[in-house]
Amino acid sequence: MKRFLMVCILSVATLGVAAGQGLNAFKNRLSAPDPNYQSKVVVTEHGEAATAVQSARTALSGSKLRGYRILIYSANTQNARSEAEATVARFKDLYPTVPVNMVYELPNFKVMVGYFLTSEEALVLWGKIKGEFERALVIRADITLEDLKNSTLPQKNVPEEAANDEKQ
Repeated sequence: MKRFLMVCILSVATLGVAAGQGLNAFKNRLSAPDPNYQSKVVVTEHGEAATAVQSARTALSGSKLRGYRILIYSANTQNARSEAEATVARFKDLYPTVPVNMVYELPNFKVMVGYFLTSEEALVLWGKIKGEFERALVIRADITLEDLKNSTLPQKNVPEEAANDEKQ
């Protein structure tokens, strides 16, 4: 049931993004005549549809989902901040397209990477980075729809060269 609810929320958010960014472009593509058959689609939008999509998008913008992240560093030592910053820089060098951030949760500095809805998705990236970051582990975390929208799938994020380097 939770998975169904997440899919529904993501669908509404996706519709909101599509409505905000490219609804007019989509309507124009539909109304252009087909070159082979000279057929076209007439799009009629209900008067309140755009308002409903926008209000759903606004309502869901701060919503949090239970998801997964990969914790690659956590410490509360005297040098924890500088070590966490060095870990962030090293991760960005190895995997520049994977989201990474450092947080301070009293008393620990933590470095977490990626945003995932399922543990299986997180395990794909974890399998690729565990050679470089021995302490890496998959953890449950609250993630926002905005985080997911700005994040891409780990299969597309991890350069093949970096994955091959880890295997050697």
